[in-house]
Amino acid sequence: MPKTATVNLQDKLKYYQSSDRWKNELHSKSAKFPIAEHLNGRFVDERFPFAVKIEKKFPLHFIIPEPDSATELSLPLISNGEFPDSIALNRLLLFDLETTGLAGGAGTYPFVQGFGYFEDGQLHIIRYFLMDYGQDFQVYHDMQQVFSQKDVLVSYNGKSYDLPLLRNRFVLNRLENPLTNFLHFDLLHSVRRIWKHTIPNCSLGRVEKDIFRFERIGDIDGAEIPHAYFDFLKTGFSEKIERILEHNQLDIITMARLLFYLHELETGQASAEVSETELLALFRLTIKNDDLERSRQLIETCRIGNTEIPLSLWKDYSLLLRRRRYWEEAVAIWNGFLKSGKEILFASEELAKYYEHRIGDCRLAAAYCERALKYLEISDELGGDGRGVLTEIRDAFLYRLKRLERKTGLSGSR
Repeated sequence: MPKTATVNLQDKLKYYQSSDRWKNELHSKSAKFPIAEHLNGRFVDERFPFAVKIEKKFPLHFIIPEPDSATELSLPLISNGEFPDSIALNRLLLFDLETTGLAGGAGTYPFVQGFGYFEDGQLHIIRYFLMDYGQDFQVYHDMQQVFSQKDVLVSYNGKSYDLPLLRNRFVLNRLENPLTNFLHFDLLHSVRRIWKHTIPNCSLGRVEKDIFRFERIGDIDGAEIPHAYFDFLKTGFSEKIERILEHNQLDIITMARLLFYLHELETGQASAEVSETELLALFRLTIKNDDLERSRQLIETCRIGNTEIPLSLWKDYSLLLRRRRYWEEAVAIWNGFLKSGKEILFASEELAKYYEHRIGDCRLAAAYCERALKYLEISDELGGDGRGVLTEIRDAFLYRLKRLERKTGLSGSR
């Protein structure tokens, strides 16, 4: 695939200088209000005051309680295996865009580009604010320096929205895309893995309220942001622009906090008490990722904290034990189901398979099939309709039983 054609910055600036439109409008907005100074920023290029760059630093203790130990993050489970190895903090680049709409595509214009990175025990935040349409070449040219030392992007729902927009702007400005070889950790997917059943819509605002017990005061609503920018284009300044930039900065800070909190959950180092939801979600992820050692640790944590593990997770855990050939533990769980009268069909099937294929005791395997069939018969008498899924289950047990009877030379009663 050929590389994107590049344009020299000086050539681009000459193009602006040769245009009567830009000569007439160059200082129109900045003349109405000293916006760069007001926003505590500076113009990316003083000759063309269309883009403001604002930089701010926050000590890490503003983000996490014990910043001295923070050098890398471990997220193999919560990232669903996307990041099996630890990630050094100096590789990360957090980003968030504020745009003219939510539809995406070429008609959606990102007018605030916010970035955060970790350096010298601080979170550095850079925000670019574009004062007009189509004047972003200098921003994306300057932005390349931000990307030069990083290789892992961190966003919140950026894979499906922010990142494609960012890539498109590099293409439209005929600049080589510096993001080609970046890895991308989208925090939204991890949040859904842990809190999808307890946090409505998993928005970043709800994450702040429900996890960090923090609520923004005076924050601009996301739906207002495009309208506020359009007002700015008409008037030359809007007090809502400051609120938009503050909103963007808070999004990046929350993403940083969330990164560290997910790391603490993953590694069992959370300073606050881990909720039942979080424990069970982690347990589910350990099973999905075949992490038997961590699964056992979480079972013990649940036991100590009197957290009840649902039957569905015990079933999944028993299958993990089966995959890893820890037969004694798996059989104990299946027998526990039968003793408690729960998951009779699942436990009977697993025990029948175990005694037939692992132990070679086909008579005992047949006994478990007969037990399951008796359970199905009683279920029908108590009101089951005997059709659909139950019929398929019954047929499967009958087929297994007949095969076992042929193996053992028994004559079936059914």
